[in-house]
Amino acid sequence: MRQSISIDDFDLDELRNQTYRIPTVIHVFHDGDLGRLSNEQVLSGIEIVNQDFEGLNDDWNQIPARFDSIKSTLSLELCLATLDEQGNETTGIIYYNDADAAYNRKDLTEYGWDNYRYLNIYLPIYVYGEPSNR
Repeated sequence: MRQSISIDDFDLDELRNQTYRIPTVIHVFHDGDLGRLSNEQVLSGIEIVNQDFEGLNDDWNQIPARFDSIKSTLSLELCLATLDEQGNETTGIIYYNDADAAYNRKDLTEYGWDNYRYLNIYLPIYVYGEPSNR
């Protein structure tokens, strides 16, 4: 059973000055070579998200001025998990050669790791419904 935590349990000044590293598992669903992202593509995607969190992407200054009062960076960093749920080493990128999953015809969350310990990101070929010819 998980114990609840109160905001009073934290030193807020210390928390404001930290970067929180989130162990992330990337679940790549493919059908043979179709949809099989390379490790480099996955790492590039994580790097772009982390740059977005830090406000380092080129489009940061293109956010409309009406959002200036709430625009902020986040002290978050996605990092690939280095240990799996059993404590074994992992790359954090898991490949599934499963056509039904790749075409989003099954519940991808069944592949997820413990949501209390990992951020699970699911990458099927098609996100909504059946594949399109467009």
